[in-house]
Amino acid sequence: MIGLSNSTVAGNLLEVRNLRRSFAGVHAVDGLDLDVAQGSITGLIGPNGCGKTTSVNCISGFDRAFTGQVDMAGVPLAGSAPDVIARGGLMRTFQAIRVFDSFTVLENVKLAMQSFDQATVVQMLARTPAFRRIEEGTEAMARELLELVGLKAKANDPAGELSYGQKKLLSLAGILMSKPRLVILDEPVAGVNPTRAMEIAGIIRSVQARGTTFLIIEHNIPFVMRLCDSVVVMDRGKRLVQGTPDSIRNDPAVLEAYLGGTANVDS
Repeated sequence: MIGLSNSTVAGNLLEVRNLRRSFAGVHAVDGLDLDVAQGSITGLIGPNGCGKTTSVNCISGFDRAFTGQVDMAGVPLAGSAPDVIARGGLMRTFQAIRVFDSFTVLENVKLAMQSFDQATVVQMLARTPAFRRIEEGTEAMARELLELVGLKAKANDPAGELSYGQKKLLSLAGILMSKPRLVILDEPVAGVNPTRAMEIAGIIRSVQARGTTFLIIEHNIPFVMRLCDSVVVMDRGKRLVQGTPDSIRNDPAVLEAYLGGTANVDS
């Protein structure tokens, strides 16, 4: 397990330096530098194919064939497996929603805790008092998170009956079970209606207020500009610029790379 302190880290929680990943000679990520401040909501935007998802795959350990430096709270993550990184406090969602349709909504959230609850096989088989305490704590936390994401009334329904947007909320509840320090959301509002997008934004702000840091990849630029404290713009595998939404909106280099220089980034 990565030895991360629970104490608040001043400055950046995540630092990426000179990240590079190539596929058959094509530089998908070409020297990316990225900072995510402790306690912030940081957005990661850029044209299709600029390397956003590849970068996140490298940061989260799902792609380890890269070069460069990835540190969380000063601890190197490069070379670590996804489960080790997750237990160290970095969790992520994926573009494709991953839920167990035949399990209930509550069971889905509780399952997300299995890799983190430290219950032994003997405790589970014997249903020892220690295991029952773990199980009770897990269920209480799962119900609290379902209330947070607005799915409390759906707790006993099969997850397969949820709408697409509700499944996104369920996925978010699941990754919050381990109380991560950093959450990476890959297109959290893609394919959802504006009302649901606003709901998701409110949930993210609520979780941030509890001390969780977010890195959000998203094509919905207005969503990013309204929600995020800092925005990183990628182009051709590199960081083009990083700054506040106000500084990004009318940056000529951003307009040229992202929209061909023809429109405001906030449109």
